[in-house]
Amino acid sequence: MLSALKHKVYTSPFLKTAISLTASILIGIFSNTFVSDITASGHVDWSSTYRSTSFYLLVVSAGATLLFHKWLHAFETEIQNFRDTEYCRAYALSRLLPEQIEKSRQKIKDGETGEFQAAMREIQKVLK
Repeated sequence: MLSALKHKVYTSPFLKTAISLTASILIGIFSNTFVSDITASGHVDWSSTYRSTSFYLLVVSAGATLLFHKWLHAFETEIQNFRDTEYCRAYALSRLLPEQIEKSRQKIKDGETGEFQAAMREIQKVLK
């Protein structure tokens, strides 16, 4: 379920924009609240930083935003790899070829070689 939700977020321009916009607004609000919390009598008192709840909310929001964009970048980089013909070919061979070999091996044991030879001709066409 989580992977389906992540996929929906990653593929939806609206959700990506909404999450980024919401994170920016929250970080702005928490930053403003943090400054208000550590300001006393018109002077910034940095020693009260760790007593301020808004400081921790700011850190958590910034961390969550960083993770979201890191995961989004990884997803988009993975998608970009499929634009490369060599990557696609290697991916397809690594996923499809072992299964096809096992099926063909079983058919050859059963004496059915015609389909195997036709499949090999098709593979040779694809690899050219």
